Amino acid sequence: MSIGRIQILITICIGVVSLPKVESKFLKLILLGFILSFLSSFFENSLVNKFSMLSFGLLVLAYSIYAIYNKKVLTMLISIFALASFIFKIQHWPYGSEIRASMLIPFIIFLVILFNLNKYKDHIYITSIIVAYEVSELLNLFGFNPSLSF
Repeated sequence: MSIGRIQILITICIGVVSLPKVESKFLKLILLGFILSFLSSFFENSLVNKFSMLSFGLLVLAYSIYAIYNKKVLTMLISIFALASFIFKIQHWPYGSEIRASMLIPFIIFLVILFNLNKYKDHIYITSIIVAYEVSELLNLFGFNPSLSF
């Protein structure tokens, strides 16, 4: 089993364990979507993999809008970085590597959120899944190829 598969399994376990702890129904739905998106990446079918990739992008977009609506600036910044990386990668736009190199910024923001855990209680679980994707993008850029990225 590759490092990327182990990272995906850990991410799925974070989602499954945290699902009952989330109070908001909308956040539970997004978290369940992330779990299904990462589970579907285990299938070898290209159509299922494309669905997994697109559902991940749409879930990050939905979470970004939710974070903006609820004025959670730090979680919004983390999700915007993931969304930008996702869009630059699937569109093959220039400067995609630079966007992926900037994934250190959301990781630092995530550490700030960990110190303000009371304010971001419901958001920490989804944010940890998004940060796992961003860290895998950063590691992939440096040649570690964890393959959590789509």
